[in-house]
Amino acid sequence: MQFTIFTLAVAIFWVSIFAKVISSLRRQMLFLKYFSIYPLLLVLLFCILRLLLPVEWPFTIIINSQKVLPFIQTFLRTSFLQIGFLQVSLALVISVLWGSGTVSIILKRVRDYYRFRRLLDFLPETENKRLYEILSMVNGHRLLANVKIIVHDSIESPAIFGFIKPVILLPNINFSDDELLAIFIHESTHYQFGHGIIKCVSEFICACFWWNPFFKKLSLEIAHALEMHSDKAVCKKINADQIKSYLFCITRVANNINCHKPFSSMTCSLVEEKNDEKLKHRFKMILGGYYQNRKKCGFIIIPVIIIMFMLSYSVVLQPYSMPDQNTIGPCDDISSEWYLVETEDGYDLYDSTNKFIAQVTYIDESLNDLKIYKKLEDVK
Repeated sequence: MQFTIFTLAVAIFWVSIFAKVISSLRRQMLFLKYFSIYPLLLVLLFCILRLLLPVEWPFTIIINSQKVLPFIQTFLRTSFLQIGFLQVSLALVISVLWGSGTVSIILKRVRDYYRFRRLLDFLPETENKRLYEILSMVNGHRLLANVKIIVHDSIESPAIFGFIKPVILLPNINFSDDELLAIFIHESTHYQFGHGIIKCVSEFICACFWWNPFFKKLSLEIAHALEMHSDKAVCKKINADQIKSYLFCITRVANNINCHKPFSSMTCSLVEEKNDEKLKHRFKMILGGYYQNRKKCGFIIIPVIIIMFMLSYSVVLQPYSMPDQNTIGPCDDISSEWYLVETEDGYDLYDSTNKFIAQVTYIDESLNDLKIYKKLEDVK
């Protein structure tokens, strides 16, 4: 496998396409009807993998660019200022700006996380035993055996926070038993399927590529897909009347939110953002019965998504320049299977795959053992 700045550029290009595909398919009710939300989650996984593995595989076709990319590469590497022993080039300036922006955002996220964690440590745990009794009714509640429930006026939406010692956050709203049951199922699904970890990974990716607007949309689409995944778990575990209570609960929470940003980027909330279009989309999915048990056709779309992911590695552009005789010397690792072909100006050097390497005007000690042919047609 090989990694260059150009393989990274191709990876960013493909992830931008994946983000656009997710955003488009997420709005298509007909697609969700037949394929559910799992293909979207699979594309989200491939987005992460494509960024973590921006490399060339053995099956990757490398298209050599002899003019455009070498020109760009030379332009970026050319020094325009020297400070002591440091050669300042455009590539160095871009790298410093990119890296400093990424580090500052990550440090801010880490600081916000610990501040929020400390804030929750100071907030008192609720003494309302009714909440814990309803939580015990949730299947798989043992995963949340040591959970701390906090009810506070500053909390705008029910949410869950933490990976090892989770905390359930509730706004100071008088929820009914059915509403609380749906809320706890929703938040326990976030915890059970590691949605918080997925959000952290997406936040890290967005921090690394803060300059790309497609990655900001990717983070928002990931958050919405996770909300849809939790909605599906809720709809499968409650009856029709309780689903109506769940919808009423979402409406009450949305009206309780005063800003468009979540309480914390590290939480998984019942209402992730105050976005009317996305709330309407969630309601259509629930009211349309798209989460009910029915035959899905994932076996059709999932292979297509996998093929699309593999195709993203199929071609990569790389700069290429023909080497001259000065690049060939005693220190080069020249295979004994390479050969020379006589020309009017000297010799042409080819490797074992019959690929032209360079023109040479004389044969030095590194080329003494190679076979010499009068013309290329003589090569067997």
